[in-house]
Amino acid sequence: MNNFTTSEMLDLAADEIQRRGWTQGPNGWSSTGPVCLEGAIAAVSGVRTVDLGEQVMYSTMGIEECPAFLAVRDYLGFRPFAFNDRAESVEDVIAVLRAAAAVERAKEAAYAPEKVAA
Repeated sequence: MNNFTTSEMLDLAADEIQRRGWTQGPNGWSSTGPVCLEGAIAAVSGVRTVDLGEQVMYSTMGIEECPAFLAVRDYLGFRPFAFNDRAESVEDVIAVLRAAAAVERAKEAAYAPEKVAA
């Protein structure tokens, strides 16, 4: 893991998609090239993956334990990959990441207002 707040990780995941491109389906965890919503979160949160052709191996600190993944899941009410694979555009995916980041930023401010920038 890293020392970023959850809101920072979500914003960085949106930035990662904008930088690398967006994809749907099983190849979204690539260490190079476009990423899916969960792949972007993994890339910025320190969750390590190993590409094995069409199969991806996750580290022992799986994505399901990542606070940014959990925040998006809570925001959507279901698993992020289901949203990603049904999304109509990259803008939809980035909007969800930014909205979840805003929710988390508000929570972070409520718990530690002196540590959260305005």
